[in-house]
Amino acid sequence: MQLTKVAETSSTITLGWDAVPDAIGYRFTAERLAKPSHTWNPEVDTVKFSKGSSWYKVEALSAEQTGVYPPPAPSPTFFPSTTLYPEV
Repeated sequence: MQLTKVAETSSTITLGWDAVPDAIGYRFTAERLAKPSHTWNPEVDTVKFSKGSSWYKVEALSAEQTGVYPPPAPSPTFFPSTTLYPEV
C-alpha cells in the first residue's frame, strides 16, 4: 500500500491511500505515537497525524487470521516403530 501526502500544516500531516480490497479497517502508528489507533471502517482512505515522527504507518486489517480460545487439544503424537511389525 502506497501512502501519499494529501495535506500538511505546521503541526499535522494528512496521508492518503487507495482502498485495500477485503480490508475490514486500518491501524495507524507513528514513531512518536504512544498507542496505535484504528478504524473498523474500510472506506476510510486518509489519516491525520501530528508532526514530529520520523515515520508514519498505515496497516490494512483483515479477518483472514482468527483465533480460538481455549485452544483445541493437540493431536496425539505417534512415533513409528523401528520394525515393520507391531510388537506382541
